[in-house]
Amino acid sequence: MFFLKKVKLLIKNHHCLYHTYLYFSQFIIGMMKFILKPKKGQILFISFNGDRFDDSPKAIYDYMINDEFFNDYEFIWAFQNPSQFHILRGKKISFDSFKYFYYAMTSQVWITNVAVERGLAFKHKDTIYINTWHGTPLKNIDNEKAKNKNHFSQIDIMCAQSCFDQNIFSDIFHIKKENILCCDLPRNDILCQDNQDKIKKIKKDLNVPVNKKVILYMPTYREYQVDKNGMIIFDMPIDFKKWYHYLKDDYIILFRAHYLVDKVVDYEHIDFIKSVSKYPVLNELFLISDLLISDYSSAYFDYSILNKPMFCFAYDYQEYLDKRGLYMDLNILPCQIHYNEDSLLDDLLHFSYTEACKKTKEFQEKFASHCGNASQCVVETLKNKLNGGINQ
Repeated sequence: MFFLKKVKLLIKNHHCLYHTYLYFSQFIIGMMKFILKPKKGQILFISFNGDRFDDSPKAIYDYMINDEFFNDYEFIWAFQNPSQFHILRGKKISFDSFKYFYYAMTSQVWITNVAVERGLAFKHKDTIYINTWHGTPLKNIDNEKAKNKNHFSQIDIMCAQSCFDQNIFSDIFHIKKENILCCDLPRNDILCQDNQDKIKKIKKDLNVPVNKKVILYMPTYREYQVDKNGMIIFDMPIDFKKWYHYLKDDYIILFRAHYLVDKVVDYEHIDFIKSVSKYPVLNELFLISDLLISDYSSAYFDYSILNKPMFCFAYDYQEYLDKRGLYMDLNILPCQIHYNEDSLLDDLLHFSYTEACKKTKEFQEKFASHCGNASQCVVETLKNKLNGGINQ
């Protein structure tokens, strides 16, 4: 497995090898596409390139298995490591295997939050392509995704939280606006429910003290922070010993980093801070936290649904703006923008919880006002398409 990852990384980062791979693979895929056709009643699910069994594709899947309309449908999940996941109904296959491409080309419906075609082009005109994406883009969508914008233009149903991201998706991916549903993200339906019992259970499972407020800290992944060998590096911008001194009596910190960053983060593991980078369901961490600290993440839009305080720690703002870029000015966020640790810590010690919640609610009403029934909206839209004679 490690060897295969090294080979994939080599091909991806080598211009000539990458294009040779694309041309050869596209020829093979083109031959398969000529032979294989979509089958009625077969649906392919993918979440984060097969790494997970969560997010909006799973929310839609959970809704479908309780809808009698899909009783006779075959559900297929593509995973990097199928044995790690248990599904209630359907078949598991290995992502990027021959079976993956076979089932992708023979499925009537694709449901994913990233991409299906892996840089290739093999969508049949009769395949219904649903892409929920994975958050409102505050930061620029990176070059790797932009390379595949012509493939994204084939999307039949996409989810947006507001007109803001609807316009961005339409422009970047060349998707017709009428194909983009302003229904929020299916994964966020849970944030609009009564979750008190769930919150108690999650806190118990994570050993989070019930008498402490929970800070969820989620720094954005900076793909350009690598050493001379191309290995990920990350310098922690927070002195947690200092935070411990000021906050230990009232707070506990849940630290959520990108999985690649989490491997290289160095901080003292004390009871005051817990790493939750490997916790499988981000929205459950939203539920148990009392406030969010991030920088350039789409998490602000999802978290705002809970009407809780949010803080922005943009300690490397100019560098991030130059190397990645943003779609909106950070001042649109319902909080003060902090460029240094002392400013952020002072705000945490003195902010008004009531006033912060009020500002978050105003932000939510503008950027995530459609939340609550996204799964139903997507499924009903799909059913209308299926009933309209798509590849019957």
